Amino acid sequence: MLGIFSKKSPQTSPESGLSIDAAASVEMPALAKRPSASAASLPSFITSARTSKDSFLPGEDLLLANLDITTLRTQGTTSAVLRKLSKASPDLSAAIFSALRLALASNYLALARNLDGTLNPEGTMIVQQLCRRFDLLGNVDGGYNAYPSIRSAGESMGKELLMLGSCAVELLLSKARLPDAMQPISTEKIKFKYDGKRKVPYQVVGSDDLPLDFATFFYVALDQDLTIPGSDSPVQAAIQPILAQQIFMNDLRRVAQRAVHPRIKVKIIEEMWRKTLPYETLQDPEKLTAAATTLISTVKTQMDLLNPEDALIFFDCLTVEYLTAGSTTVSDEWKALSGIINGKISSGAKSAPVILGLESVGSSNIASTQTMLFVKTVESGIILKLNEIFSRMLTLAVRLYGIDAVVEFKFNSVDLRPESELEAFKSMRQSRILELLSIGLMSDAEASLELTGTLPLPGMPPLSGSFFKYAQASDAASTSNTSALNQDLSGDAPKNAKS
Repeated sequence: MLGIFSKKSPQTSPESGLSIDAAASVEMPALAKRPSASAASLPSFITSARTSKDSFLPGEDLLLANLDITTLRTQGTTSAVLRKLSKASPDLSAAIFSALRLALASNYLALARNLDGTLNPEGTMIVQQLCRRFDLLGNVDGGYNAYPSIRSAGESMGKELLMLGSCAVELLLSKARLPDAMQPISTEKIKFKYDGKRKVPYQVVGSDDLPLDFATFFYVALDQDLTIPGSDSPVQAAIQPILAQQIFMNDLRRVAQRAVHPRIKVKIIEEMWRKTLPYETLQDPEKLTAAATTLISTVKTQMDLLNPEDALIFFDCLTVEYLTAGSTTVSDEWKALSGIINGKISSGAKSAPVILGLESVGSSNIASTQTMLFVKTVESGIILKLNEIFSRMLTLAVRLYGIDAVVEFKFNSVDLRPESELEAFKSMRQSRILELLSIGLMSDAEASLELTGTLPLPGMPPLSGSFFKYAQASDAASTSNTSALNQDLSGDAPKNAKS
């Protein structure tokens, strides 16, 4: 169970200069059965507040192998249509999937600061332990761990931001009123009421309204419209182009089967066929019609059952050939129409043609520009919003331990270069951080967090303001080397990373 850190006198490490309280830590929960976390909200997959514990939760299978996507327009709400299209539409699915993979492709950093902006070591220690607990332990109560890690929660909440324009999460507390887990909530079921002073959130589950007016509930919106209480989907403009594309694809499929793919055409030469009939049949219209119907049915059956490798044998009263569209083609019209629809889908989905695998008109520089714009969209539309809501949630979690600090949580910035290519840039970044540390513009703890993601190890000597970088440079410059056997034969190229 989480332990409240005791109010002992802080112990100061003479090596690092950090004030470290030995009790300022999150105790690891025991594996024995313990009271589960209390939640004001219900999981978003619950459709009724009185769900039976003995019945299985219903799943969802769109049966896409037999589904016409245009029928999804009959869903009750825009959010319901978007949820179905995010699974059924290849373009919208690719736009959301690519944005989430790009936004959450790297690690994150969490640290605590005092209100004046200086680093708070005790708060940083606790928030990092909380993050590792959420990621690796969760709500350990002896049973199934139903609560997500920070990355899994970020994926769910990032998808909500893309589809609905907002996301929400609840910090679950234990019986001791300490952070225990977190539970993302779909904003599709969140509605607001006005109590005369401010809007109050409620979770609508079936016919029940669950109030969420608690400090442990967090909600952020993307580009909030001030004239409406809720949020707007940033990709809802893609619905009409997606439906238009599907109608076009359905028509194209039918046209391709009828006019593009070659089909066998059998022509019955009536004059030759009549010569094969008895005189009585020729004189009786009913018998003549029956004979013609039988011949047509027999030939059709034989053609339908014909395999590509089968030989075709027929009398000269039949003519067999392929039916094609000849030289008539509408490929240019199809290409133009497809390009218009694809462009509208790309714009509505807030993605780029190069991301969706669509044809990009122009040079490689245009594709690079599209990729960079997409990266900026992902950073400002997903990463910054997730950083905001996780920072607010973890700030409350740290303050519940009695530490007057705020938490800065941030996912690493998006970088499209491979890890091996980034080594040179990491060296330059490390040199810059060490130089700031050397002249005293950065503390030892901040430098350690920037370089390793953790606080300095016990026993490390303090380096902030010691000018160790300049001392190393002066020592190297004062070194004399007059021996002819030990002359430095290297050129004047720089050997160290640029500051």
